[in-house]
Amino acid sequence: MIEFEPPLVGCVISNLNYSFGLLKANQRMCVNIPTVEIAEKVVGCGNTSGAKVNKFKKLGLTPKLASKVGAPLIEECYANLECRVVDTKMVAKYCFFIL
Repeated sequence: MIEFEPPLVGCVISNLNYSFGLLKANQRMCVNIPTVEIAEKVVGCGNTSGAKVNKFKKLGLTPKLASKVGAPLIEECYANLECRVVDTKMVAKYCFFIL
């Protein structure tokens, strides 16, 4: 969390990750807040490239349509934040997006 009003979140995504290109192109993403019960699946998401594998299918998670952005939510998560990129000034140097 960076700011409360307007609500802003900072997110670093390696430019070597498949997600980096998707976020740069679409300018939208969801931050899914998991429960302890799905912690292993969350680690699996981070260790699996979505470029070659359907993570939802592989890890047994349920995709849910977001109401504001085109990115999928994870139904099993405690909370989901639908985000859009609002500042890319630090992306080239630090891979840091402001959402």
